[in-house]
Amino acid sequence: MRYLLLNCFIAVLSVIIIGCPGFPITGSTDYPNPQFIYSHPSFSPDGSKIVYIWDTFNGLYIDLPIKGTSGLWIMDADGENRTLLKSGQYLEYPTFNPDGNSVLFSKHNLYKIDIDGGNFETIYNQGWVRQSSWSPDGSRIIFSADTSERFHGMFLLVMLNVNDRSSYHFDWHSARPIGSSPFAFSPAWNPNGNSIIFFHHFEGICSVDLNGSNYGLVQGPGDLKPSLSMLSVSSDGMKLTHDMADRIWTVGINGENPTVIAKEGYFPSWSPDGSQIVYIAPDPEIRNARVIWIMDSDGSNKHPLTRATDEED
Repeated sequence: MRYLLLNCFIAVLSVIIIGCPGFPITGSTDYPNPQFIYSHPSFSPDGSKIVYIWDTFNGLYIDLPIKGTSGLWIMDADGENRTLLKSGQYLEYPTFNPDGNSVLFSKHNLYKIDIDGGNFETIYNQGWVRQSSWSPDGSRIIFSADTSERFHGMFLLVMLNVNDRSSYHFDWHSARPIGSSPFAFSPAWNPNGNSIIFFHHFEGICSVDLNGSNYGLVQGPGDLKPSLSMLSVSSDGMKLTHDMADRIWTVGINGENPTVIAKEGYFPSWSPDGSQIVYIAPDPEIRNARVIWIMDSDGSNKHPLTRATDEED
């Protein structure tokens, strides 16, 4: 009997503290694990649109009223006029074609879809693909992929020619012969089109020309603990933004002036004019629910574009 009374007391106390299941939540609310309801936002080349992932699976709490269709979405840069491009769970890392007419994204394979939802196609299916980046002229795509037979997490950089879909492992370490080159992530083209910026788990943030020469470190591994998950190059090629230790940083292309511009944030991406950065951070009221924010490139004027209780229908 006393165990029954104790369980009843705990249930009543839970309702008082947490709230009744199914009702909207107000005030500051914490949950035990971060939930990326929204993730991977990225600007269109003209700055008018943002493509992003919205996934109900990442936020399944019984007392959080999440409704809508998981998948790849696009919206105006002010957060209005949201449109579903492709439904599905576990989609990742969308990025626009330089002409703004289509979007790459990954879900094990690499896919492309037009911004009106048409012409969906598989671009690469020979490995487990993560982040990708278009060349400035749209002729090539570089991405991080595990191409081993059993997917051991040995991510390499793969270069793909768009026209004939031929691909090869990008030999970034030829100027620094360290054997093989696994654990390479977040490749991004320098806007000059002649070099690649990427993160290597042991080396740090690296820069290298397309022919494998002029290898150099932007930030060494001692400055990047733990590892980052996303980096983006400004349109003038002078700065990077990246997330590391759950914070958003900016740093000069040569490693100068590393600065924290958001004390909590993930998946940052520059606007085309370099004036703003879109990223993921906690909802103002539901702290462990991650949503889309935008800020000026110096870290000022932070505000959310979406909310955890928005309905994506």
